[in-house]
Amino acid sequence: MHNPPRILIVDDNETNRDILATRLATHGYELTHNYGHGQQHLSMVFYLFNLLAYVTHAVLALGDRLYQRCRAQESRRELWNALRTLVNRVLVTSWVALLTVYLDDTDASP
Repeated sequence: MHNPPRILIVDDNETNRDILATRLATHGYELTHNYGHGQQHLSMVFYLFNLLAYVTHAVLALGDRLYQRCRAQESRRELWNALRTLVNRVLVTSWVALLTVYLDDTDASP
């Protein structure tokens, strides 16, 4: 069993925080809350980064067939860890090239 992706929700507005938490939880994300204690505007930055991550995952899952093929082979966390490793060791020119290299590596492994 794989661990669900974890997202930190940082927002001073309780309504925004609850709406986002509910939406993310229904999509299988594990949520951690922070109620905005810290530097001014930091909660908005974290909120936007988390929202960007969620939208990226949703768009890729719905519209990118190459990404869907990659996700069929591994959990989301394992896939992103593998892609991070590839970026560190292989020079790729595009997102398509990165996913193609990933699929070639996984097809070649025993």
